[in-house]
Amino acid sequence: IPVFLAGILLGPAEGFTVGFAGDLLGALIAPKGAYMPLIGLASGLMGLIPGLLFSFKFKNKILGSPYLKIAAGMTLVLAVCTAGLNTFSLWWWFSSHSKTFWVYLGLRLPWQSLIAAGNAAVICGLYPLLLAAMKALKRHNAKES
Repeated sequence: IPVFLAGILLGPAEGFTVGFAGDLLGALIAPKGAYMPLIGLASGLMGLIPGLLFSFKFKNKILGSPYLKIAAGMTLVLAVCTAGLNTFSLWWWFSSHSKTFWVYLGLRLPWQSLIAAGNAAVICGLYPLLLAAMKALKRHNAKES
């Protein structure tokens, strides 16, 4: 949720940095084995994808809806990062290849889809509050200048 929100509120490059740096710092502070760069990449993409979606300006109000962008971003994150890169990385490192990637995906996808839906709901609730807080902070900083 924090990485996704960083992408939305700060932009794609900043969202990627928050995700990748957070994963790397977590691996350095509390290592649980060898660092998995694909998981770091997936973590970065979790901020980049929503950041890119929110950087597009649509004239159509429906396509420009932040809630539609959140849903699209979460769907892409689920497909590319969670189901794609993370599942592949976990399968590659931990499965001893006794099961296929598709078996791993089939086991992870239903649960991860529920988690993604819950995360999207939380993000939809936090988005207007954080956006209002950022606008108030900008107004406050502008008055002080």
